Amino acid sequence: MRMKTLSVTEVNGYIKKIFAGDLILNNLSIRGEISNLRLTTHSNTYFFSLKDANSLIRCVLFTDSAKDLNFIPTDGMDVIAHGRIALYGKNGSYSLIVDSIQPYGAGAYYQAFNTLKKKLEAEGLFDVSHKRKLTKYPEKIGVITSISGAVVHDILKVISQRYPFVDVDILPITVQGDSSAEGICDAFDIMNGREDVDLIILARGGGSAEDMWHFNEEKVARAIYNSKSPVISAVGHQTDYTISDFVADARAATPTQAAEMAVPDKNVLDENINKYKDSLIKNMQDILSKKDNQLDFTIKASPLSRPDMFFERYESRLNQLRQLLEYDMVHYMYKKQMNLSMFEKQLTALNPLDILKRGYAIIYDGDNNIVTDVKSIKTDNDIQVRLYNALINCRVEEVSDIE
Repeated sequence: MRMKTLSVTEVNGYIKKIFAGDLILNNLSIRGEISNLRLTTHSNTYFFSLKDANSLIRCVLFTDSAKDLNFIPTDGMDVIAHGRIALYGKNGSYSLIVDSIQPYGAGAYYQAFNTLKKKLEAEGLFDVSHKRKLTKYPEKIGVITSISGAVVHDILKVISQRYPFVDVDILPITVQGDSSAEGICDAFDIMNGREDVDLIILARGGGSAEDMWHFNEEKVARAIYNSKSPVISAVGHQTDYTISDFVADARAATPTQAAEMAVPDKNVLDENINKYKDSLIKNMQDILSKKDNQLDFTIKASPLSRPDMFFERYESRLNQLRQLLEYDMVHYMYKKQMNLSMFEKQLTALNPLDILKRGYAIIYDGDNNIVTDVKSIKTDNDIQVRLYNALINCRVEEVSDIE
């Protein structure tokens, strides 16, 4: 029996329905090596192929799934991609529509780690210039970690033993699993909304690379970098390093060490206080001893130790001042006498009697006024003429003008 002839579109549509109805093809995990990776920047969609030694399959990772990536995919990376097979009808090709992708094996995690590390390092997130000093005497410490397990108990125990004066605010998170990275970011958002947190400890115990992978995610790194408070990263054991360690302001090999770094040791503080106290007492004693010696020297060198020398010195000075005063008084009196003689001569020269001795006379009219102008004298007026040694009464017979 001959089958009906179908168009190309009908054939592709039929195959597409088969793909859509197949349970395996709609819930498929494929392991392979990434190749021909490219990113369309306008849609943030990844196009790439997964290949093994003998074959390859095209893959598409759309925006909604790409934003949840916890690593940066690169060519040559061994990954496990999950999704569904879909047919593109126009060219009859099929692709794996990826909804999640994870590195496979330690090597793949290491490669993803290095790729993100290089990216963030190039952006300056690891620069020493961005590292903040830890608060020396914190009043409140925020701890972001799992509420269960030994980590939180170890941190609280160390802090209470070393510096019981600090408040500890614990924000519980899940330290592994799909929601771990989001929980860490949310915890930092909460901490950033609090004004009294001096320091934050981000901690978890040891584990596999897969268990600790969320501490290598880019969004966690940026949450640490944007923290308002300094951050100590204490993830895993001493040999474990995560992206969080590089971004944080300080890295602790273990959560216990993070607690030791976060607070001072009260016993050391007590010892230092006692040292400062002893040093202060010694310095005060040295100062008092020095001042006492200075006082002794001053007393011995002072005239008070020999009052007679004190008075002799000032008596000599008093004699000098007396002599200077006597000299100044004599000089002053002589100067005043000279001035007086000069004034006497001036007064003598201006004495009217002396002028009359030289042949001058003063004429008074009948009202006893001094005549200074001939116009005030008339014929038959009585006048008086004052000479040096006589007063003459006269009558005017004639007044003549002198031209």
